[in-house]
Amino acid sequence: MSPILAPLSDHSMNAPKPPRNLRYWLSRMALLGVTCLVCLVLLEIAVRVFLPWYNPSTQLSLQRNEAGIVIGPSNTLFRQGAQKGDFLITVRFNRHGFRDTKDYAQATANDVFVIGDSYSMGWGVEEHERYGNLLEERFGARFYNFCLAEDIRGYARTLQYVERQGTPIRHLVIGLCMENDLWDYSSITNTHAVYQTHMVSTFRQNVAAWFRKRSALWNFCSHTLQKMPVIRQFFEKIGISRNIDQLTHKNEATPEILRSSRDELVRFATNYNAVVLIVPSRALWAGKNVETERKVHEHFTSMLRDAGLDLVDMKPIQEKSGDPGSFYFKTDPHWNPCGQALAAQALADYFARSEKWKWIMAGATNRPAAPSP
Repeated sequence: MSPILAPLSDHSMNAPKPPRNLRYWLSRMALLGVTCLVCLVLLEIAVRVFLPWYNPSTQLSLQRNEAGIVIGPSNTLFRQGAQKGDFLITVRFNRHGFRDTKDYAQATANDVFVIGDSYSMGWGVEEHERYGNLLEERFGARFYNFCLAEDIRGYARTLQYVERQGTPIRHLVIGLCMENDLWDYSSITNTHAVYQTHMVSTFRQNVAAWFRKRSALWNFCSHTLQKMPVIRQFFEKIGISRNIDQLTHKNEATPEILRSSRDELVRFATNYNAVVLIVPSRALWAGKNVETERKVHEHFTSMLRDAGLDLVDMKPIQEKSGDPGSFYFKTDPHWNPCGQALAAQALADYFARSEKWKWIMAGATNRPAAPSP
C-alpha cells in the first residue's frame, strides 16, 4: 500500500525563513565582485586582441635619448587618436626617432630643415598634411623635420645633435609656438617640469591618466564615450578630463620671460638662413587670458623683428579669414589640416618675396647652389 502523506498545515507553509546573516551577504558580494573582475579581464583581453590600437603600448610616446634629445621610438608605427574624436592618424618614426620618412644622413646643405614643437611635428594631422611636407611637394625641395615636444632651448640642442653627426644645416624654418615656448630660460632649468605644474591636474584626472597608461578597455571606453558632446561635457564638469581652455597653456607678460626667450632664439637662429614661423596660441581669441596673450604676442614679435629675425606671423593671416579659431581642432589646441595648409601658403609667399630664399623657387632638381646665410 502507498503511504498516506499527511497534508501540510498552514503553520508549516507560513513558517518564517531563517534570517540571512552578514556572512551570506558578504559571500554574495564577493561572488559578484569576482564575476565583474573576470568580465573586465575578458573585455580587456578582447580589446587588446581585436582593437589593438587602444592598447597602451601602441599609444604615441616620446622619450629622451642618451644625448637628452626628445625623440620617438625608432622605426615604430603608432595610431594617434584624440580621445574626444578630433582626429585618428598614423605616426611613424624613422630610425633616428623623428617623424620623417626621409633620413637626414642623406641631407645636403641645399635642403631645408624644420625645427619646432608638436605643432610643426604635425600633432593630429597626417605626415603629408604638415606645412613642411606641403612645401616640399610644392617646390620639390627636401624638407627634413626634427620637430617634437620641445622648447627653444631644445630646438638648439636638437640642431647641434644632428650637426655633430655630420649633417650640414644651412636653411632653417623655426616653428615658434607662442603657447608654450616662452619661458625665463635664465632661471628655469627644466621647462617641461614647470609646464606640468602649470597644467594643474585634479585627483580624478590623475586616476584617469593612470588607467589610460595601463588599460586598453579604458582607452576604448574613453574614446567612444567622449565623442558624444553630452558625455564629454559631463566628464569635463566632474573633473575626469580637461576642457579645451584647460589644455591651452597660458602666457605671462613679464619682461624677463620675453627677453630670455628672445635671447635663446637669437642665439642659434642667427647661425642659419632662418625664418621664424610664429604659431599663435588659440588663447589669443578664446579663454580668460586674451588680453595678456595679445600683449605677449605683440611685444615678443616686435622684439624679434628688432633683433633682425625674419618672421612669418600667422596671427594676422589667421585673423584675415574672419574666424582664426577655425584653424585649430575643436577640442585640442593644435592646428588642424587647414591651419597647416595656411602656414604652408604663408611660407610660400614669404619665399617668393625674400632674396635669401629665391633659390628655392627653382625647385629641387635644378636649383643653384645655396647661398650663404
